[in-house]
Amino acid sequence: MTFRLLRSGSFFVLLAVLLMAPAQNASADTLPRCYEDWSVGSTIVKEHGLVSVEELISRAKTVLAGKIVKTTLCNTKDGYAYLVVMRTKEGQLKTLSIDALEPFTTRP
Repeated sequence: MTFRLLRSGSFFVLLAVLLMAPAQNASADTLPRCYEDWSVGSTIVKEHGLVSVEELISRAKTVLAGKIVKTTLCNTKDGYAYLVVMRTKEGQLKTLSIDALEPFTTRP
């Protein structure tokens, strides 16, 4: 099956994508570092005075039209943020990035 895909022209598309990829990659400094392990994440939350996940969920109930399904702490170029997957009232999954220091507020 793979052989047929490569012979049908997909090989050239894949090759073009691979050749262009290095020029489009962001440097390691600009990529967010996310912490899937909450034993690490909770330590960062305490050390940096970030809003806890429990507080984030509580505040989200009054601001977001949906329910938080998953939360991951990430360190971005702008500071710490929660990468949040939420289920909308229509049942769709939506991904949001929410400031972990001051969620649901606008910074100047």
